[in-house]
Amino acid sequence: LLHMQRMESIGTLAGGVAHEFNNLLQAIRGYTQFAMADLAAEDSRRRDLEQVLAASERATTLTRQLLTFGRREPLSKRLVDPNQVVADLAKMLRPLIGAHIDLDLSLQSGVGAIHADPSQLHQAILNLCINARDAMPDGGRLVLKTEVVDLTDKFCRRHPGSRVGPHVAVTVSDSGCGMPPEVLGRIYEPFFTTKGTGKGTGLGLAITYSMVQQHEGTIHVSSEPGQGTTFRMYLPVAEAEETEPDAEPCVEHAAGGTEVVLVAEDDPSIRDMIVRVLEGVGYSVLPAADGAEALQCFKQHSETISLVILDSLMPKLTGPESLANMKAIKPELRAILSSGNGISPARIPAIANQAVIFLEKPFDAQTLLRAARTALDDRGLARDAELLTAVQE
Repeated sequence: LLHMQRMESIGTLAGGVAHEFNNLLQAIRGYTQFAMADLAAEDSRRRDLEQVLAASERATTLTRQLLTFGRREPLSKRLVDPNQVVADLAKMLRPLIGAHIDLDLSLQSGVGAIHADPSQLHQAILNLCINARDAMPDGGRLVLKTEVVDLTDKFCRRHPGSRVGPHVAVTVSDSGCGMPPEVLGRIYEPFFTTKGTGKGTGLGLAITYSMVQQHEGTIHVSSEPGQGTTFRMYLPVAEAEETEPDAEPCVEHAAGGTEVVLVAEDDPSIRDMIVRVLEGVGYSVLPAADGAEALQCFKQHSETISLVILDSLMPKLTGPESLANMKAIKPELRAILSSGNGISPARIPAIANQAVIFLEKPFDAQTLLRAARTALDDRGLARDAELLTAVQE
């Protein structure tokens, strides 16, 4: 229990750090793209800026990993066949682990479905496999196994966080060097690694741990020096009556417009960037530095404002609080919420029943413009405040 509380605290810290970095990356990406737009394709300065943009993309990947660990990255859960996920992963593992490692695949038939985000599940198992590979530099045996197990009351008492009932156990086992107790106790901490400089971020196992927690499962490890390591993830079997929801259509929309847009963002560099992008394609923009200023501006211009773009976390009034007040004045108001901390509108009580578009920072100009046009056209809006994935894909 103490370990779980400690991991929760570390996850909260990691998510907060990721939020601050996402705000910085939003400005870096936005102004880099502005600079690139003014340069010819053959200009050497453009190539330099492309490297800056590429570095910001890698940094974005890192912050998303931190948000995943901090349990703030929204998941796209659906019914998933774990055997299919593991089988697909096994096909791509061969070139990754090398010919010196034998790969054994053991999939129990009829394990049933689990309610999971398939990409997150794939990444979690892949992280375990990469760790197993690195533990066997001179070769060895990697085992991937699935089976159904019924977790008992006794098991759950011994392993806090577990719940009674049928689970799919996904096992990743290696015959590598193993780990001593002092390492074993820290393996899920973000940035903790025993690998050399430049050979790992120390986030792989932290992300796997967080993913399992998000899926209401548990993960256990056994290891001894010289005896190899075995990780076992327990993921709840989906209820029999669960069905897969129909997919929403993805519609592409035109970028520009002439409507009046209210933009509230407390970071001046990000606010100016958003204003510049919108005004560049014809929108009239009213900027605000915080939630209270945004609400005051909206009260003065509610008849002409067609869309509000609000940062989720702002001084005085948060984005959701401001939006709730604005909707009370103008229920048909279109809205976009942006956030660097990965919290989707579905988890914000103030707007739990509102239709909004959610943009994860950092986003680029085209993503912003597509979101604005989608909201204004009232097509493809997220119902019941679900995450609108079509806008950012």
